[in-house]
Amino acid sequence: MFVAVEAGAQERKVLSRAELDALVNPTLSEIAQGAIVAEPATRNMGEVADTDKVNAYFTLRNTTTEAIEITEIRSSCSCLKVITPITRLEAEESVTLRAEFNPTGRNGGFSIPILLYTPLDREHPTARLVVEGSVFATDEWSHLPEQMGELRM
Repeated sequence: MFVAVEAGAQERKVLSRAELDALVNPTLSEIAQGAIVAEPATRNMGEVADTDKVNAYFTLRNTTTEAIEITEIRSSCSCLKVITPITRLEAEESVTLRAEFNPTGRNGGFSIPILLYTPLDREHPTARLVVEGSVFATDEWSHLPEQMGELRM
């Protein structure tokens, strides 16, 4: 069983696995469903060397007849930064969002969500984008962290 502790100034609360999962992977808004469509919603980066930064591009389209303010864009990992500052989508407008993935220090598969929040629903994200792929180590000895000259331990 996995638990996290949410600490406040006066109280502590142990979170259940379901509560923790809901924080990390919140459900999409039913109110704002389909207001912003991402193409593609998931971008597979394939195999990425641990020394190469790569960019993921998503086309976001406002499907409504009114402008939508994007109040927050969240990534669950500091290794994925949203580069394009999108704050507003006009009615029927399409824009390209660029996110940069830095694989330094990572190895193996990854799947990182980007959540878009709007005033249409302040509780739940309006859209979810996902960057996924696999990181491979370029240094065959990277599993041995200590180095003394040529010797790795």
